[in-house]
Amino acid sequence: MKKRLFCLFILVAAAASQAAPSDIAITEGAGNPVLLQTSVGAGRYYYAHVLYDPFAGKYRAWADASSSNDITYAESTGDNPAAWSGYTLCTGTLGPRGKAHVVQLGANSFRMWHTGDDGTPGYEVHTFTGSNGIDWSNATPITGVADTGDSIPTADGPFEHFCPAGNGAGFVCLANTREGSAEQTGRELNWYSSADGITWTFEHGTGILGYDVSTLVRHPDRANTWYAYGYQQGGEDFIVSLYSTDNGATWQMDQEPVPVIGVAGEFPYNPNRNYNPQAIYRGSGNWVFFRTTSDSSASPAHRTSYSTGIESGLTFSSIENWMLMER
Repeated sequence: MKKRLFCLFILVAAAASQAAPSDIAITEGAGNPVLLQTSVGAGRYYYAHVLYDPFAGKYRAWADASSSNDITYAESTGDNPAAWSGYTLCTGTLGPRGKAHVVQLGANSFRMWHTGDDGTPGYEVHTFTGSNGIDWSNATPITGVADTGDSIPTADGPFEHFCPAGNGAGFVCLANTREGSAEQTGRELNWYSSADGITWTFEHGTGILGYDVSTLVRHPDRANTWYAYGYQQGGEDFIVSLYSTDNGATWQMDQEPVPVIGVAGEFPYNPNRNYNPQAIYRGSGNWVFFRTTSDSSASPAHRTSYSTGIESGLTFSSIENWMLMER
């Protein structure tokens, strides 16, 4: 009996340690695309960053409404990822601007980062605080995330996305830079940390080159686990996933491409581009995904679509019951 239980514990531990985004079975959403508008900015809705606000019971989204010029806010109708309204230009951000990322700090409390001043080949990044998702203040340039020997703001910061996430009382991010290796010719996804979201410290590289990460999620139901989704540099039609099971110390590629949502042309509404994935964990193995999808023949051409996912391997209640019966 002891031997059987010991073997079972090994199997359970192995299942937990192999957690990865590939455990998520994704289903495309109905009625896509769902985030689209023609009245604000240039009428686009792309590079959307989406979060779920548990205090307000709704999704909130920020996206580029014009090419590197306007950030637009929208919110869902209750807990419905397919119904959106309230498209409004954000105030208090700096121009040119784009690729916003937002972390919720508490009820009616948010911190935004966005890129600006398109450089060669990088961007500078500023951070802001706000309470309603629309009006922002306290614009501050971040420091510490740049190519070797540089500091931000410069024209040689992160290549595409500055992708932060909350981590306890502080923050972490994956950013595509050449930090840590002056001889490196490609850009690596590097891991940074910050206590305040303004001053950042380079922690280490990931060894992963050629991708930009647009969403970073600390998994609350898997110890020391982070999931990230992104897309390839220099192209916007191929979505990938990666993960860490040691709290960001090491990272591994997982899916290239991600099934269902990973490739342009899989659906009638994304024949041209398919990029900028967003992943939101809703608990109990439930995920909601968003991504920019593009059809040059449609108006607007740049829209945002959603999908849902169910993650396997998170509960072992049946095994626990079997163990009780076997004792």
